[in-house]
Amino acid sequence: MPTTKQMTDEELADRIEQTDVDPAQWRDASPLRAITSALIVSDAAERNLIDAVATARAADLSWTEIAMMLGVSRQAARQRFGDAVTGRQTGRLVEDPDSPRVRLRRLP
Repeated sequence: MPTTKQMTDEELADRIEQTDVDPAQWRDASPLRAITSALIVSDAAERNLIDAVATARAADLSWTEIAMMLGVSRQAARQRFGDAVTGRQTGRLVEDPDSPRVRLRRLP
């Protein structure tokens, strides 16, 4: 996996000072910040949903019952949450810290 060199604060400050930017070319970054905020909320909601499905399965609710609440087929619910739920229950899956999105990876 390629890695990027982390710049020190001083190197970053020097680079910014050397960059000739016309303030007339600046753009409002608030739409990009809104995307980042929405992504954070979406990731938290996904983790909550996985936890809720895992709790439902631990309470012996069927995939059919869970799928009805999700508005999807039993197969779709099981495909989307099966590995995550099983991993959460057995402790064999953890969230991938290298991913900006919620993704689960198998522990060795």
